[in-house]
Amino acid sequence: MSKSCVVVKFNLELDADYNSFDGRTPEEFADLLQDDLHVCLSDFRENDVKGIFSQVESVKLIEQN
Repeated sequence: MSKSCVVVKFNLELDADYNSFDGRTPEEFADLLQDDLHVCLSDFRENDVKGIFSQVESVKLIEQN
């Protein structure tokens, strides 16, 4: 019996607390978040997900008081 494959494309926007004193730029922090998303999906769906492809499109720092 043959297996079927589905391709799912998401547009995800994530708001996260950022501490500039951690020594990472916002872009480096975004890369870490992207890596974490890949690890989470791989851990929760290790038998189903065969590949994860994502791209950081933009990073915007918003100063809050």
